[in-house]
Amino acid sequence: MTSHSSALVTTQDSSHNAKRAQRTSSRIAWGAMIFLVFILAGGVRFSTLGQEDYWLDELHSMASSAGKRGEFELFSYGKILQKPALSTGLDQDSSVRSVWGAMRHDSHPPTYFVILLWWRRLWGDGELALRSLSAGFSVLSILPVALLMRFAGRQRAGLFAGLLLALSYSHIQMAQQIRPYSLSILVTGFSYLALMVAEDRWARRSVRGHVVVSVAYGALVYLAVLTHYFAGLALLGHVVYAALRFRGLVLRRWAVVAVVAALAAGITWLGPFFAQLAFIRFQPWLSPGTPDHGMHTALRLADLPIRLLMHCAPFKTSVLQSLAGLVLLGGCLILLARRWSRIALVFTLWYCVPVLILLTLDLWTQKELLKHLRYPVIVVPGLVGLIALAMDALRPSLRVVTLGVLLVAMILRLELPATALPHARVAAEQLRAEVTSDDLVIYDAIDWPPDWIPQFYAPVSYYLGDVPHLTLLLRDPMSDELREQVEAFQRIIVVSPRIDAIPNPSADRHELAAQSSYIHQIGWIYLFTRTEGPRSKVQGLKPEVRSLGLPERWPRSDVRVNSFHRVSRNTGVQPL
Repeated sequence: MTSHSSALVTTQDSSHNAKRAQRTSSRIAWGAMIFLVFILAGGVRFSTLGQEDYWLDELHSMASSAGKRGEFELFSYGKILQKPALSTGLDQDSSVRSVWGAMRHDSHPPTYFVILLWWRRLWGDGELALRSLSAGFSVLSILPVALLMRFAGRQRAGLFAGLLLALSYSHIQMAQQIRPYSLSILVTGFSYLALMVAEDRWARRSVRGHVVVSVAYGALVYLAVLTHYFAGLALLGHVVYAALRFRGLVLRRWAVVAVVAALAAGITWLGPFFAQLAFIRFQPWLSPGTPDHGMHTALRLADLPIRLLMHCAPFKTSVLQSLAGLVLLGGCLILLARRWSRIALVFTLWYCVPVLILLTLDLWTQKELLKHLRYPVIVVPGLVGLIALAMDALRPSLRVVTLGVLLVAMILRLELPATALPHARVAAEQLRAEVTSDDLVIYDAIDWPPDWIPQFYAPVSYYLGDVPHLTLLLRDPMSDELREQVEAFQRIIVVSPRIDAIPNPSADRHELAAQSSYIHQIGWIYLFTRTEGPRSKVQGLKPEVRSLGLPERWPRSDVRVNSFHRVSRNTGVQPL
């Protein structure tokens, strides 16, 4: 009897050890596959980080992290000035305190910019170095999505979600910019993971671990709110989740933690937030709605899943694209309705709550909030989670085909770098080759949207560095007094996007001597030289204005840095 009992115990121990070894092996294999997904995501995001120039919002981030955003915003129009140095560099006054104070001239909370300050002190200001911070946050944001799936017992769906997130166009686009979106997605993801872990812990009678998980969840909610305001839209999904699932003790504990986190965020940031409102109110980020704004908004809402996953024509939509988005999202929800679970609820709320709030604000304010991917990008993990869960519910053969088709479509539509930024370095090098301290450089946006000047003057000026010259920013026609000052210069260099005419600021006294080829998103650079005495209208040859018919993406290898052209009265425009 004793020997039989001993044999039984030995068999049970062996079975238990075998199961534990199997679980360990499964965890290692799953971890190895997630690591490979990280490698893929990192390769896609880091491979082209340094190729594109900084654009205005990235320079805003640098100015904010240096505590100089207010100085950066001081653009003087219609006055001849010594070329002002852009207020983006770190100095001895740059500190967490200065960043905090400068945020009144920004439209974001301070967390990312404080981290960026420390990052810049470590690695400098190169495009690759600074963008690596956002790219790293983007790669790490795959982890909470995969862990959420694993926590719910859906390891395979976690791998699917990680793959889709690694190749999602909008996720990559935000990863390749010095902006707080990637950090916001990362923190929001971990807050959803902490919510699910806390739900299980709070339901137990034992208080062991309650304090740790409550503090972790509260800290993540607090950090998300202080990283990006639109993270708050995703956090409202927590409120809906709690209202649908929590009862009794669990609901009370969640309410206490959520209220404490909200109060802490309010005490920390409410004052600076109200100080920001005056700045936010007068910023021209969002274009006003068109007469058919409602129809465009409906189409953008429908095609949002497609635009989030793969590269599409910027700011354009179509009925076919909208139908594809509806089929994708609707098909996922129909499949999940047959196998509904709390993890399906988490990702549904993560996607639907922020999108519905953005839709409401879009229609209410008549601003095109759904037009720009940076606003709804917080919902990308929710979308890929829904798709991954839906694919996991399919038959194996159909699952493989669906995943393969979607990944191939995303890869074929993927363009790197994910954002085609202005060729500010090209324009700066052309100016550096021509400009002297006696020249006047005019950035001319007359009869052009006035935001062109800060949008493209700032990057060009940044890459031009400390080259001495005089600067004039024009968005309105010159006064007679200003025209007299301009006519006194021997040489005038004009940077202009105008396509209706060559922008000669002093047509009676200056003639065109050289012009550049078209520079992506910047426009043209023209060199005008002063003639002896007034010019007659028949003097000077007006060269043909070049066509804008270049592709959206202009490979940098095709850009001729010194592509100035000399104007001859006899033969027209000739290359130097």
